[in-house]
Amino acid sequence: MRRVTAAHAQLRESSAAASLGGLLILPLLLPLPRVYLCLCFGLLFTLATDSRADAVLLRFAPSSSGGVAGYKVYFAPQSSGPITSAPVDIGSPVPDSTGVASYTLSGLNPKVAYSFELTSYDSKGAQSAHSNRLNLAARNEVLGDVLWSNNFSVYAPGVHVPGFVDSRGDSRTTTGTDLFEVAYFGNDPAFGSGASDGLVSTRYLGSGSLGWSSYEVAGRVWTSGTNAAAGIGLHATEISGSGPDQAFVFGQSASGSWLLFGYNEPALTCASSPSTGVSQPATTWYSFRVRVTRASGLTRLRAMVWPRGGAAPAGWQVDCWTTLSAPADSGAFGLRRGRSGSAYFDDLSVTAVIGQLDPIPPQ
Repeated sequence: MRRVTAAHAQLRESSAAASLGGLLILPLLLPLPRVYLCLCFGLLFTLATDSRADAVLLRFAPSSSGGVAGYKVYFAPQSSGPITSAPVDIGSPVPDSTGVASYTLSGLNPKVAYSFELTSYDSKGAQSAHSNRLNLAARNEVLGDVLWSNNFSVYAPGVHVPGFVDSRGDSRTTTGTDLFEVAYFGNDPAFGSGASDGLVSTRYLGSGSLGWSSYEVAGRVWTSGTNAAAGIGLHATEISGSGPDQAFVFGQSASGSWLLFGYNEPALTCASSPSTGVSQPATTWYSFRVRVTRASGLTRLRAMVWPRGGAAPAGWQVDCWTTLSAPADSGAFGLRRGRSGSAYFDDLSVTAVIGQLDPIPPQ
């Protein structure tokens, strides 16, 4: 847990039997993708979130005058009016060696801004006045939980990785195990395809994957040449039931350049071009990140690709989106090998994107 040191600020005194000391809010749970500092009403607080939902650690100096039976936390979506929701009775937490008591408030929605206030109460239930108010801003778009990851090191050569179902074009294979398999590059395992000519793909159908909505796929990719046309599918879903015949794709063009495009999906509008301008040389590993999000019914895709071992680009190389609102879209990720040649992938991870999702750029 990351801490911020500061002198205790004094809250206004209560006319009730119980009173409060200083109040601080500090970050609680890891990872800490972003930390915000703010000085508000004389109270220093930092705001941070865990990977599932916002969580804050309330720290306060209990009254030294006695008569306090416990404390209540009031919180609600941020507003300037009174907080009318029912409080959380936190009892009387035991202070630490510095005389500061703590309570964890978790399970907050990262897309919502909140206001917090604290009261104390005595043995008869009489409460103090509310403390000064602290505000927690809605969290900006950040990475959350890792939904799935694999470096394929536990598989022998030739193994089809469990959870993936293969397709040739839009036709699912009968066994689901004859197009993509593990291969070793020296001592380094990877998962891909060297199948005969034509589009082949594999889709991850593990637990919950069909419901994934906003997520980022990261990893690295190797191809035998531009004729391999490697690609990563996002929101890969079935229309006809015969195979993964609908997806957004971050993949290679005929010239080997990496770009974004839709496969039986709505047309994309891009900030500049759907192409990254990056052409991957044959037999060379490249790293990639590609993100799909859904905000206000619109799909946004952002991606980058760069030589393995080199510095990642400072920002997204390509940014595209749909302009027509549609029902909430979701779907698994997949891997593609177009035309011919070989394409292999390694160190793959799928990570949830949470918080206040970035909207598409103004039109």
